[in-house]
Amino acid sequence: MEQNTAIWVLIALALVAANAPFVSQRAFIVLPWQLPNTTSRSLSGRLLFFVVFLALVAFWLWLVHVLISSAPPVSDFSSAVSFFLRLLLITVGAVAVLALPGWRAPIEVDKPTVMRVLELLLFYLMVGAIGFAFESSLMNPFPKNWEFFVITGSLYLVLGYPGFVYRYLYRRRRRRPQ
Repeated sequence: MEQNTAIWVLIALALVAANAPFVSQRAFIVLPWQLPNTTSRSLSGRLLFFVVFLALVAFWLWLVHVLISSAPPVSDFSSAVSFFLRLLLITVGAVAVLALPGWRAPIEVDKPTVMRVLELLLFYLMVGAIGFAFESSLMNPFPKNWEFFVITGSLYLVLGYPGFVYRYLYRRRRRRPQ
């Protein structure tokens, strides 16, 4: 994959991921506390499920780094197919990990703002892992200090602004019966 293609793929992925917590009412993250309007479970069960979810997210982050950064450069058809299959495997893994909270509580609840912010942070980590893996596969990675994370986090929040406007600022007009 060329550098320009990787950058545009990453920007498109960040745009979708930054708006997903605001557009969707579905839970993308497992939290150890009880959400409103959900069935009650024991504290130990919620904590265990939270730890399992964090372990799955960490495994997915490691898998992204291993699969993308170790990929050979795309030079012919077979290497392009290999890279596409690696991306497909990463996508299937991300969908499986993010489907786990919905499987646990299939009922859509009105998510609190704190949950949306934590989901935004989770998606920032996931997109960042893909970006680091792209950087490792294309060139030598640069050292990243706190300034890098402040700037990329701010840009990520700007990309999520349309979803924020849709969820909190846009007032839907109710149609009056005629």
